[in-house]
Amino acid sequence: MASNAQSARQVARVFTGIDTLDRMVGGIPNGSVILLTGRPGSGFDIFAQQALYNSSRDGNCRVLYVTVDRPPEDIETEMTSRKWDVRSLLADKKWDFLDAYTIRNNVRKGVAGSKYLLDTLTGIPSTLQVGTWSAIDTLTYLLESLDYKDFMSVLDELIRNAREKGGLHFLLLVQGLQEPKVTTSIAHMADGLINFRLDPQQTEAYGNLRIVKLRMAHHVTRLIPYRIVENGLSIETVTRVA
Repeated sequence: MASNAQSARQVARVFTGIDTLDRMVGGIPNGSVILLTGRPGSGFDIFAQQALYNSSRDGNCRVLYVTVDRPPEDIETEMTSRKWDVRSLLADKKWDFLDAYTIRNNVRKGVAGSKYLLDTLTGIPSTLQVGTWSAIDTLTYLLESLDYKDFMSVLDELIRNAREKGGLHFLLLVQGLQEPKVTTSIAHMADGLINFRLDPQQTEAYGNLRIVKLRMAHHVTRLIPYRIVENGLSIETVTRVA
């Protein structure tokens, strides 16, 4: 039988700090692993950074942000340009970067083997203690470099750990670069799937995020308009006409 604390965590909701979205969705179940997908520039990475920054800034969690496609310095600079004071969070030990980008480059150059990258990935779930939220940005290179079964084993452990320790955990994936079967398998295992798509008919960065799947939320708004603005993603409440 689950303890009272475990039962409470199963029904508890956590929030992104993006107020309009939180009101529409009603929060996300604590202990969820959410797959975020989109084309480059669609803002799915901005969404993850914004949600994690909001929660860490407000004292709700500490963050582990795993950088695979870009060095941590690039992420830090972009967040700072959006007026997100991630440097203070780093100084206060409320935010940590795990630099898998350097490991990835060493594997590509032949300096290290792919097992080194796998060992790094395998160690991530055990570092996620109670009160830690996370993101892996992105899965794209990992899926190209690692054995599919090894990766899915790591994902299974990440989901198991999320259920036990709670928090909100984002997996970022560039749309269109993987076999559909791989993306479908990850989406099936994850607790949620949110796809971001910019409208090509708009002259500004405007689009829709589609909630394809979300654990314990069967009646939420599924198509939500958003804009990419100077300080992140802004949720629109009125759908535009092109």
